[in-house]
Amino acid sequence: MTYQVGAYLRLSRDDERDGESLSIENQRAIVTDYITKNGWTLIDSYIDDGLTGTNFDRPQFQRMIDDVRNGRINCVVVKDLSRFGRNYIQIGEYTDYLFPTLGCRFIAINDGIDTLEKENELMPFKNLVNEWYSRDQSKKVKSAKIARAKNGYFMGAYAPYGYIKNAQKQPPLLIDEHAAPTVRRIFEMRATGMGYRTIATKLNEEQVIPPREYYYNSIGKPNPKKGLKVWSDVVVRELLKNEAYIGNIVQMRKGTISYKNKTQVNRPEEEWVRAVGTHEPIVSMELWETARKLGSRGTVGKSNKDGEISLFSGLLKCGDCGRSMKFIRDSNTRKDGHRNNHHAYICCGYSQAGKAVCSPHRTRESIFSDLILSDIREKAQLISFDENAIIAEIKR
Repeated sequence: MTYQVGAYLRLSRDDERDGESLSIENQRAIVTDYITKNGWTLIDSYIDDGLTGTNFDRPQFQRMIDDVRNGRINCVVVKDLSRFGRNYIQIGEYTDYLFPTLGCRFIAINDGIDTLEKENELMPFKNLVNEWYSRDQSKKVKSAKIARAKNGYFMGAYAPYGYIKNAQKQPPLLIDEHAAPTVRRIFEMRATGMGYRTIATKLNEEQVIPPREYYYNSIGKPNPKKGLKVWSDVVVRELLKNEAYIGNIVQMRKGTISYKNKTQVNRPEEEWVRAVGTHEPIVSMELWETARKLGSRGTVGKSNKDGEISLFSGLLKCGDCGRSMKFIRDSNTRKDGHRNNHHAYICCGYSQAGKAVCSPHRTRESIFSDLILSDIREKAQLISFDENAIIAEIKR
């Protein structure tokens, strides 16, 4: 039988430590030589470079499977089983079910595995060994990261606002003399009782470049992230929580669900790794503690503090900037001194960043309720005249 062959080649970042023996070119040479010696036709090569074997959602792997399903290839050849993958159960789904069902032959050269042969008892054991290897590598990588974090090595992609990464590694962070004064000022404003949004509004009014925009300006690249490119209450709050400003580095705050599932999740605080006194602080401990003691006090526009549920949550958008409207508890004082409490909505853009982004557009919830109720009543009256017409109008 003449086989239309697909050559699958894969190299993960962990495999790169093993050097040339697992390189893409080495795999290509072995697989191509095998195909040529058997007189088969190489239809295509599918190469996933730098991708883990525990995840089968690899672009080229999926393209190869599509070609198997479409009948473009009827034989898959790999250097060894670990190149195909390192997940025992999923490998079996392909080699024991999908490929035989579609009439596709599978060959792992160095492992002596060929699904055309009846004797492949060793395949499950090799799959288990490959999966164990992946689990073991994941543990080693995690242990190495924890050790580096404990020793004060900064592993972030970029330094916190107010610092720059030290190319000499130690100390890990150096003070950025251009941005550090803004950091100190934010802590000082907070220490006087100013709220997060008030601080953000003031910085925006003074046209102080926000952290993300500042970073991309410093490396000469445009900010790829769309949306607000201004100071917001969230940015200010997160900055005030960062222990880097008192000379500490806190890392390992996030991790993956497992060595198979790379989804990032937040770790409990007791698993964080905190290295103390790794670099020069920007603010004094006294100022840090004063600002932190305020907690959430002094903030503006606190909403839903009594747990009320908004009737129109997620449904209202600002007519000017297009952002969502935020549900708040509001109040006003009448001439007789009586305080009138009510629910209202304000623009999220204004709530987060102030007038630099939008206006408050403060609107009472009762106004929306009255408008909608009036519309419902109007349509209810029309039903008695022409039910089909009103249904058509509602659908429209």
